[in-house]
Amino acid sequence: MAESGDSQDVFADYAVSRAFSLAATILDAGPYGLTKQQIRQRVEHYRSESEQSRTAWERLFSRDKAILRDCGVRLREPEASVPGSADDYRYSIDPADYGIPELELDAAELIVLQQAQHAWAGLRAQSSVQQAAWALRSTSGDPESENAGDAGAEVVGPGPELAPANPARLTVGTDADLAQLEHIAAVGRGRPAVFRYIRRGQHETQWRRVVVLGAGVLGHWYLVAYDLDRQGLRTFRTDRIHGAVSAMPTADQQRADRRDRHVIEEISAGRLYADIDISRILADRGPEDSPERVLRGVLGAHQGPTSPPRLRPLRQSVPKEPTPDKLERSLSLAAFLLSSGGARPSELQEHFQVTPRQLLKDLLSLQQAGTFGAEQFGEFVDVVPPPPLTVKEFEAGYLPSDPLITLELHGEQSGRLMSRPVSLTKPGALSLLV
Repeated sequence: MAESGDSQDVFADYAVSRAFSLAATILDAGPYGLTKQQIRQRVEHYRSESEQSRTAWERLFSRDKAILRDCGVRLREPEASVPGSADDYRYSIDPADYGIPELELDAAELIVLQQAQHAWAGLRAQSSVQQAAWALRSTSGDPESENAGDAGAEVVGPGPELAPANPARLTVGTDADLAQLEHIAAVGRGRPAVFRYIRRGQHETQWRRVVVLGAGVLGHWYLVAYDLDRQGLRTFRTDRIHGAVSAMPTADQQRADRRDRHVIEEISAGRLYADIDISRILADRGPEDSPERVLRGVLGAHQGPTSPPRLRPLRQSVPKEPTPDKLERSLSLAAFLLSSGGARPSELQEHFQVTPRQLLKDLLSLQQAGTFGAEQFGEFVDVVPPPPLTVKEFEAGYLPSDPLITLELHGEQSGRLMSRPVSLTKPGALSLLV
């Protein structure tokens, strides 16, 4: 409860709570599943929307299903038991399909996972690798997987304290590199994309229209793409891309001329640049600039106007976190707490690299997830000890005491299955692949 005089300033993310409730409710229904009407009656946050129209609820339900699928939770939608009756569709989740399948990792593989986090410079990237490594270790069916053997490396739990970036240590990239690679991966190979790019020696960004072919690293990370405006292969340093690489809007694709549409279609279909060798392209680039050009650029900069140019004020924009990413973290948080028997706030902050406010919001979101059985008796997720409702109380009392946080799901099926990590998370999987 909030202290006297302090009003609640952190609230559950109801989109996350609702999607989490949907997954837990369908899991507890067993292989037979539930109809739409049953889902609407049993899932918390659907019941509270009982006054909304059927069409509005259908849109909400479709959005939640898409979010779950994006996180790796596959809902089965078999044919209607009575042809022509959509109300008889039953939605279910196969327990065998929920979570990462069991893997058998030997001691050497466990040690490699443990050390993989040090391949990246940056706490977020290291945390992403650590979460992915934990997810893989937790699925290992080998009872000896909790110890890496004679090597003496501890591989259980949330992992070692994340090390700050060390300039002397060779790494494959930074947090910014990983974030940009996520954007490129989200667009996908063979798909048209747009971004703002600043070339060496220039002061203004230019919009680039490209078709993504891949990414690689050689000293720096590069996006390799077909440049639609320059009609040829180009490489772009990711640290010179301003903002995010994003998919080209459909309207812009439709307005493109015939030549551009043809190139996009040929690359997307795999008829053009299908066997491109990213490593060879980067190796053949040569130096970015000749020494003469670099020296002339330095000389020109010092011979410029005496009055400094007017610079635009920088505005730091914080992108809004997509709901699938928030749900993915909440599912991982639940699995971490359920499988380990509990964890302390300090461990959770380190493992998931979240601020105190975000951790409080995530705990409240889990606490608001609930399901109603056939008898319409509601059961909500228990977070023990219950988190407070204000950041002030959370930071002044809850965090300093660092209590062991446990989670309880009252459904037998959901409590067992949701202790398994559902995915490696997108940045975690990408960082391991790299």
